[in-house]
Amino acid sequence: MPETQQSEFTRQVERMFSEIAPAYDFLNHALSFGMDYGWRRSSADALRVESGAVLLDVATGTGDTLKQLVRLGPRRIVGVDLTQRMLDVCAKKVARQMESGMIELYCCSANALPFPESSFDGATITFGVRNFDDKSGALREIARVLKPGARLAIAELTVPTKKPFASIYDVYLNKILPFIGGALARNFSAYQYLPDSVAKFPPPAEFCKLMEAAGFEDVYARPLTFGVCMLYVGKRKIL
Repeated sequence: MPETQQSEFTRQVERMFSEIAPAYDFLNHALSFGMDYGWRRSSADALRVESGAVLLDVATGTGDTLKQLVRLGPRRIVGVDLTQRMLDVCAKKVARQMESGMIELYCCSANALPFPESSFDGATITFGVRNFDDKSGALREIARVLKPGARLAIAELTVPTKKPFASIYDVYLNKILPFIGGALARNFSAYQYLPDSVAKFPPPAEFCKLMEAAGFEDVYARPLTFGVCMLYVGKRKIL
C-alpha cells in the first residue's frame, strides 16, 4: 500500500469539494438534467459482477454511485474519497447499509488505497478521475487492489464532437453551467473548474492507453448521451 504526499493541486481540489459538499447533490442532478442517474447506473452495470461480490467505489463523493452498486446484490461495498465533508453527506444517505455492514467508507487518496492486493471483484469511478493529479498512479493503485479479471468502470464527463449538439453543449458547459452552479453553490471558482477540467481531460483513445499501461486489458470507451459522458471499461490483466 504505497504512501503519497498531497500535491498543491490535490489540496485545492479537496478544499473546493469541501466547500460545495452541501449543494453537491442538488447541483449534480439539476445541472445534468437528471442524466447523471443513468450514467451511474451504466457504470455499475458494466462491472458484470455476480451477487455476493466485494466492490470498490473510488471518489465516492456523496454516494450516489454506491446506491447503484447496491442494486447488484454485493456482499460488501467500500467507498473511498479524499474529502471528509463529502463522506459525511454520503454517510447520512447510506446509513442503513452502513449499519448492516454492507457499506464502509474511508477518507483516503486514490493513489494510496489502504487495502491488500486483489481485494475487490470490481471498481467504479464516477466523475472523479479528472480530479486526480496523478491519473496513471491512481489507475495502477486501483489495478493493484482488484482481483485478476475484475472490471474497472469509469464514467467521466467529456466534450461531444458531433454538431450541432457539440456547439450547443459548449455554450452550456462554458457559459451557462458555471454561472448557475456558481451562483447556487456560492462558489464560482468551483463551477469554472468544472468545464476547465473537462476540457483538459485526455481524449478517449489516449485515456484508454493510460488504462492499459496501468494494468488493464480489453479496454474500451463508450459514449453516453450524445457523447456528454464517456464510459471507460477495462479488466485487470490476468497474470
